[in-house]
Amino acid sequence: MTALQRFSPDHPASGIAAALERDGGVIVEGLLFPERLARFRTELFPLLAEARAAMRND
Repeated sequence: MTALQRFSPDHPASGIAAALERDGGVIVEGLLFPERLARFRTELFPLLAEARAAMRND
């Protein structure tokens, strides 16, 4: 399994896209401000929990 490459937010998009296509994922460090990341977590974690519960009940 290939480790995901890490990039800074100012790295050229073409390099990030190439790594994403090749490896299936990338890490862009410092892309999200802490407040935005907290909001994503608040909104997404309940949805992910529901999806996990639904998958267990299938």
